[in-house]
Amino acid sequence: MNTIRQLWLGLVLIVAASMVLLVSDWGRREKNARTAATTVGVEKAVPERLVVTGDVSALDFAEAKRAGMEYPLATLLQADRYLNVRELRGRLARVALVNLIYARSLELGEAGVRRGLLEAGLVEGEDFTLRKFNAQGDIAQLPALLDAAANWHPDVLVTVTTPAMIAAVNRIKDIPVVFTIASSPIALGIFTKETVPANLTGVHDEPALGDLLDMARRHVPGLKSVGIAYDASQANSVLTVTQLRAECAKRNLVLHEVTVSSMTDLGPAVQSLVQRGMGALIVSTDNLIN
Repeated sequence: MNTIRQLWLGLVLIVAASMVLLVSDWGRREKNARTAATTVGVEKAVPERLVVTGDVSALDFAEAKRAGMEYPLATLLQADRYLNVRELRGRLARVALVNLIYARSLELGEAGVRRGLLEAGLVEGEDFTLRKFNAQGDIAQLPALLDAAANWHPDVLVTVTTPAMIAAVNRIKDIPVVFTIASSPIALGIFTKETVPANLTGVHDEPALGDLLDMARRHVPGLKSVGIAYDASQANSVLTVTQLRAECAKRNLVLHEVTVSSMTDLGPAVQSLVQRGMGALIVSTDNLIN
């Protein structure tokens, strides 16, 4: 099992997204599931129940075989269940994708989810159907949007952006949730390793802010200050700025900050940073700024 888990860690969201489609015997697994958190360089919250289908990890056995691993026939036959989703329910599996806002970077994330499902052997229109729900940038609309998604009775709910993930953690308790393009929920203080919600798994990003500042210095010789505009209502943005302050302090860089709450604030905010003498503008993971 340890070897299987190590392979799973390399598949990240592809496996997580495809696997949670298959929670056909949720009641039985609910009884036996144990919540676990796995660390891969940076912290990632990975409940064991979403790693295991019955007694078999949902991973690419063909890829494992190419790596030199062999599995008993019974194991392979049991694993085949997750490639036959439609037969498990008598209908196509349903994937609800909840996003905060329309943005190119987030659309690429959505495309990555679709590609991951395809690479896992699941075909849209044959094995599953995917429906998008978008809050159009309004964080306050996320709870109602999640209710609408839940009323569709999806087999798995995928969130894109940190605000969507946070809203899902607070609102969705009985549907498997996979998050992506989000900050670490543990770093945000949403839960600890010991209190990971049993229905949650996913991947998070952790921008290399120190490397970003070093790169800026290489391209802007003599750089003494940087500026950042961010939406203080977004937990991921606050976390990024907190980390950026520490990295700037290590490099004796002055950090100029300004908060915005709408797109109309952005122009004046950046202009104020210019007037304060910033040497470079940092574009963070803030969903409003992006």
